[in-house]
Amino acid sequence: MSEVCAQPVKGLRPNVLVIEVFKRICLSLGFDKHPVQIEALLHSETSIVTWVGLHAFKDAINKGVWGVETLGLIDQVTPASAHRTILCWLINEANYDESDVKHHLIAKLTQSLERPLSDQELQDILQPVRGRIGRLHHFTPWILESLLLPMLEQKTVDTAQVSREWFSELTSQWRGSLKDNNSLYFKLEADGAFTDELATLTRYLAPEDQKAIVAELWKIFNALARTIRQPFSAQVSWQSHIRAHEVNLWLYALARRIDALVDVDATPSLAELLLESAEIIDRLPDTYRDYATSTELLTYMKGDPDQLKSHSLGHTITRLLLAASKK
Repeated sequence: MSEVCAQPVKGLRPNVLVIEVFKRICLSLGFDKHPVQIEALLHSETSIVTWVGLHAFKDAINKGVWGVETLGLIDQVTPASAHRTILCWLINEANYDESDVKHHLIAKLTQSLERPLSDQELQDILQPVRGRIGRLHHFTPWILESLLLPMLEQKTVDTAQVSREWFSELTSQWRGSLKDNNSLYFKLEADGAFTDELATLTRYLAPEDQKAIVAELWKIFNALARTIRQPFSAQVSWQSHIRAHEVNLWLYALARRIDALVDVDATPSLAELLLESAEIIDRLPDTYRDYATSTELLTYMKGDPDQLKSHSLGHTITRLLLAASKK
């Protein structure tokens, strides 16, 4: 089978035969996670055959059919360069299935990291653990606390790297909304918690990194402010107008939280940004707010930023960084 699929299958009859073989394999694996069969699939050097084996392996470990002692089978998959991606994908699937094996998979991943990761290597790890719509902020946030904090403790990543990824995730979403007039669909438990994580991370950044975040916030604010402040903005394009207001509400919420946690010495300052952003918010009539923007976003924007000072995440990061500094 591996030899047949190692090259493009040509002709109707060979195609039908290959499809039927895969149907039988998948049907068999659906009823019985036979170790010998799955191991044979994992040992294949043909990617599609290995992929079928990995799906069967994932189901077996997530449902508890196979124990954690079988995780070593991942190391037998070729090429070896794919092991990290496979582990990250399995971690994401285990999280989705709420499987207990997730913690063992994370431990296996962190133990395999022997040196500090580059920004690109961190991005490669984060890519397979994105949610079903491609975002890092899942409905129930878990990536930072479950996956990345152990890496912070063993110094394979640092807070600057993580904050860059978190900030890039938010700004990409904001810019996409301003460009394509897409709604942000803000959810308090997902987007709000993700934003709180970013704000908390800024406490542990070098002053230059903090200034860079403020400077980028100013760039996005200036872009949205141009849209809102142009004459007859709402009449010219209601969608562009209201999307700009949505981004401003979210940006204002983040800026307030950063300001509550960190004294950033930037020019123009974070305080000036908050004043101008608040002035933009005042332009949005109360009668429009309830139906034109997310009520959860409005709730988050009005929330008390000082609550983050006592958030357990901040205490955890402080403890881990202190432990890492003693190693």
